[in-house]
Amino acid sequence: MEKLHFGRITSDELVMLSDEGVEYSIAIDETLRSAIRRTPANSKADQELPSPREIQEWVRDGKSIEDICESTGAPADYVSKFAQPVIDELNHIVESAKAVRISLAGDRFSDITQIEFGTLIANRLSAAGASSPAWRSQRIDLGSWQLRIDFQVAVGLGFAIWTFDPRKLVLTPENEAALSLSSTESLNSSV
Repeated sequence: MEKLHFGRITSDELVMLSDEGVEYSIAIDETLRSAIRRTPANSKADQELPSPREIQEWVRDGKSIEDICESTGAPADYVSKFAQPVIDELNHIVESAKAVRISLAGDRFSDITQIEFGTLIANRLSAAGASSPAWRSQRIDLGSWQLRIDFQVAVGLGFAIWTFDPRKLVLTPENEAALSLSSTESLNSSV
């Protein structure tokens, strides 16, 4: 069978060329138009894309856009379109939690003071020699969120987890590092 290459198209025919330059004409009718419109069975167009709701649930559960694209085969721009509002929501939860005002008990030399949670944790991590703090949030259920900070310490990586209720502005430590960072005691090797 001789291979043909596209030459040109006219109003009613498709002109193909052989390697030797011989022209062949194919009539453009409805059968040809229909065949051209069809996509191959193994193309990405035949894959069912995840619904916007599925994408948003996966992002709330901690999956990244890259993870979703890899597992579903969906294009990044499609996933991003539905993931971005949830990413903004997750960032808002982190910022809301970091802005919660915490009262620190005074001693005989100072009164009770208030400080934002995010500033308190940053100061305590810095005092403990931790670096590269990275905050993130994840929805636990309809009304509560998990707030996590990952950081580097001399012995490796560390993390602290709190449960956050944005309606009540309540943060509850969920692991030893979070308890240590949240307490009024000095930080030692527990971070």
